[in-house]
Amino acid sequence: MNIITPQQNEYLQQFVETYPNFPGPGIDFKDLSLLYTDNPAISIITMYLAENISPLKPDCIIGCDARGFILGTLLSRCMGLPLVLARKPGKLPGELITKKYGLEYGNAELQMHKHIISRYKSPVIADDVLATGGTVIAVTNMLEELGILVNSFAFVSEIKGLNARQRIIESCGIDKIFSVINS
Repeated sequence: MNIITPQQNEYLQQFVETYPNFPGPGIDFKDLSLLYTDNPAISIITMYLAENISPLKPDCIIGCDARGFILGTLLSRCMGLPLVLARKPGKLPGELITKKYGLEYGNAELQMHKHIISRYKSPVIADDVLATGGTVIAVTNMLEELGILVNSFAFVSEIKGLNARQRIIESCGIDKIFSVINS
């Protein structure tokens, strides 16, 4: 398995900005916007995730609205896999599959085109930050309703103190969880 060196980790950490009490009291928002301005950082992240996920032989990448679209696109391009979008309500026409779920600061809902996602059997779910795991658990549950088994999960950053990794394993039974930056 490919690893991030201490030097790479230190380099990447400089691009993670923390905003206390955003979007609400008690939440420390981890903003990766600055990281996306640095091509070497993007290369480290994309290559690490692609090298660890490729041997699992996924057949598509699912990018979670909205910041997961960035990582999803990078992985899709690097790995030569199709990208499927999990969008917020009201953004997609046609027959959709929908899942409501809770976040650490409220409720949310995601939708996907049923006829598109039904073509795939082993997707990677990509998002920017693994906080509570609510988003990817909701997408996993949505896919399970169609008989689709998630291959793995990919994140730019993981907030270790929230125990999302364990929550995903317990809820979804999947332990192929890859994150690059741990905060």
